[in-house]
Amino acid sequence: MKTLLGTLAVVCVSLYASLAHADELKLSPYGKVFVGDGGLTVEIATLDAKNADGYNDALIRVTGSAAHDAGLDGKVILHAAVPSGTGFDYVDKAKDVHRMSSRNAWGSWDFFQVHLGGKSYDVGFSEKKSKELKVDDLLKAYTKKK
Repeated sequence: MKTLLGTLAVVCVSLYASLAHADELKLSPYGKVFVGDGGLTVEIATLDAKNADGYNDALIRVTGSAAHDAGLDGKVILHAAVPSGTGFDYVDKAKDVHRMSSRNAWGSWDFFQVHLGGKSYDVGFSEKKSKELKVDDLLKAYTKKK
């Protein structure tokens, strides 16, 4: 009986910790989707709170052939937004990999690149797909893997 109660206590504490962590990730309800050649799709759900650098960290899911070849297809990963050049990079802190770059060029427009498997891919913003994105799906996929 003591073993059963101990096991239940551990399960409850683990569940509470997981839920508490998910609650800490307050996302903007407006996600962004970028698309590129070869079916490359990047879904981004930014955190509401700004980080120490003044940027919004983000949950990012990349799908498509290049993402598959890089071993990331469909995985949701938390990325830190860090200043870089005339914009910022999203960095996968667990692997210290700069995954996506955003730059202001000539002060009037942005360009975006995704970095997968040692290659860079240009991607463009899709307003239609961004409106269809459900940021809660990214949060559920992220918390489910933990």
